[in-house]
Amino acid sequence: MGAGVAGAGLAVEGAGGLGDLLARQLLSAGERVPDVPSELAARVRLLATGDVSKNDPSDARSVAVAALRPARVREVRRDDHAAVLKVGS
Repeated sequence: MGAGVAGAGLAVEGAGGLGDLLARQLLSAGERVPDVPSELAARVRLLATGDVSKNDPSDARSVAVAALRPARVREVRRDDHAAVLKVGS
């Protein structure tokens, strides 16, 4: 397992948006899910490559590096998704 939020070995970029389905599936499987803000991942990508262009290898690396900074990354909780469902119904 890697260092970071609660010893997580994985992280999801934008768990409240495009990463929502993946985050919910991981939570259902009993995983801890750090949510890396897209802006933070983009900043890491810019510092590492000099460019913010998205591609799979640089995205994965930038999210992993950003997840190591627990002060800027929050862990997704089950009730995050329940609250969204209540608002929508």
